[in-house]
Amino acid sequence: MPDFYGGDQKNDGCVIEDGMFYQIYAPTRLKDSLKKEIQDKFTADLSGLLKIIYEEIKWAGKLNNFIFIVTDYTREILTEIHNIEVLKQISATLHIKGMIDYNALLKILIK
Repeated sequence: MPDFYGGDQKNDGCVIEDGMFYQIYAPTRLKDSLKKEIQDKFTADLSGLLKIIYEEIKWAGKLNNFIFIVTDYTREILTEIHNIEVLKQISATLHIKGMIDYNALLKILIK
């Protein structure tokens, strides 16, 4: 998870040689205004990253891809996966095993 106190400079991870950057938005409270908050966060993060890359000439001075991840939506996508082995592999890689209810998934598959 990103550390919102850490001052990440609009970059939670990157592959510098490919000009690929990602940023995670993980709101702690869901509000009715979540859609607007996501849009505002995306705009602020991307414009801030562009300034850092192209004005401050940081991270090799190029941006080819910007991946913006919203963790609640990622969780929803994971619930769409019905292959337990694939889900286990993904959850292990992302270190989110505690978020996955394999028993609930088994009940869905048995129906």
